[in-house]
Amino acid sequence: MVYSNVFSLATKAGAFASVGSVEEALSGAECAVFLVDHDVFRGISVETMKGLMASPVVVDGKNLFAGGEGIVYLGIGKGLV
Repeated sequence: MVYSNVFSLATKAGAFASVGSVEEALSGAECAVFLVDHDVFRGISVETMKGLMASPVVVDGKNLFAGGEGIVYLGIGKGLV
């Protein structure tokens, strides 16, 4: 799932569907990749991600989060935390 204003996107890798909230996009996800630093992303806690995601693996391209226990976190420029 993708949280964006794009409603659907078909690629060679598959189809991506847009959802209405970040929480909905994270729900059941095995990995989340953050590539932009929108304010709505800054409001998400690591605890919330852990609770929503099936397997909390986070790749953070903008260093929005600090990582935490129970989550696999890769902050670009930080390495594994």
